[in-house]
Amino acid sequence: MHHICPTLQTWVSEFIPPVFALEKRDIILWNGIPLKNLKTSHIWDATRYKLPEVHWHDYIWHKLYIARYAHLAWLVCLNRLPTSDRLVSFGLNVSPHCLLCVGGTETRDHLFASCPFSSYIICALADTLHITGANSWLDLLSSWGTHHCAVHTKSCFANCSGFCVSHLEGKERKASQQGLLRAFEDYCWHFDGCKI
Repeated sequence: MHHICPTLQTWVSEFIPPVFALEKRDIILWNGIPLKNLKTSHIWDATRYKLPEVHWHDYIWHKLYIARYAHLAWLVCLNRLPTSDRLVSFGLNVSPHCLLCVGGTETRDHLFASCPFSSYIICALADTLHITGANSWLDLLSSWGTHHCAVHTKSCFANCSGFCVSHLEGKERKASQQGLLRAFEDYCWHFDGCKI
């Protein structure tokens, strides 16, 4: 048998409380409030930085939309596309002019509202749904929000127009870099023959 030094025994008894049976069960507290069913969403909501809700989120995020295109539309709404004006501001040596019309500086608002190429596509879709256009992308989203039609119709239009414009602009930009730029009139003829 080992004998424990009395001072060590005293020290252990002072710092290590005796084991006893608990009368009550432990309770989970979050911010001092007992929670019966703690979920990670409570912790996430309490710890994350929350921005105010934007009016266009219903037009962009929907379970039936293709995530790749919804993400692209989200980048358009946040003005985070790698347009020429942004690339120039990052110090890259690129032409700031729009490759589609060569008439203006390539910005988000130019590409999706004032460029003749994209304006034609958006106007064709807007006429079908009786929605008016605007001078900028956010004005366009606001006008869709005030229009009295179903949210699904508005979100479908927003996604459809955004995706059409971004897809065709992407193809056209790639073609123009390869020297294969189609005439704007060819696109007008192509869309006039389509049922939207």
